[in-house]
Amino acid sequence: YNRRDYGRAIAYFNELERVTGVVRRDLALLRGYAYLNSGQKAQARAEFQKLHNQMATQASRRALSEALR
Repeated sequence: YNRRDYGRAIAYFNELERVTGVVRRDLALLRGYAYLNSGQKAQARAEFQKLHNQMATQASRRALSEALR
């Protein structure tokens, strides 16, 4: 993610979730931002909305706001 290789970051987070059955909230937020930064706004919005529905926080509100721009 820090290298701005968003496709690889998404693949990593997806595989981590597949292998472990869960992805931590902070990593799920990063996956959402990776979707957003790679132009996949619908996927980003879905990721952020899912997190927000589970537990609304300032971070999830900010992320949703950015995905809706």
